[in-house]
Amino acid sequence: MKPIQILIVDAIRDAAVRGSEIVRELMIYAGQETAAVEPVDLSKICQEILELLKVSVSKHALLEANLSEDLPPVRASAPRSMSQVNSH
Repeated sequence: MKPIQILIVDAIRDAAVRGSEIVRELMIYAGQETAAVEPVDLSKICQEILELLKVSVSKHALLEANLSEDLPPVRASAPRSMSQVNSH
């Protein structure tokens, strides 16, 4: 079990990374940056979206998901996943 301080720092880092990806997408939309098409781990992206949904839904709602962990990579332009960020 991680100490609460580490969990807080992890949550702050995750929020900062997501915020930077929003800015990156806005820069691409404004034509100030280009999107790179590369292999994307669809399983990881779906897992990250599920985590965001868990935070967003009401505490009185039940969110169930049956996600495959072995989806094939697809070529796409997507935000960097948390695993890619953590590896740098």
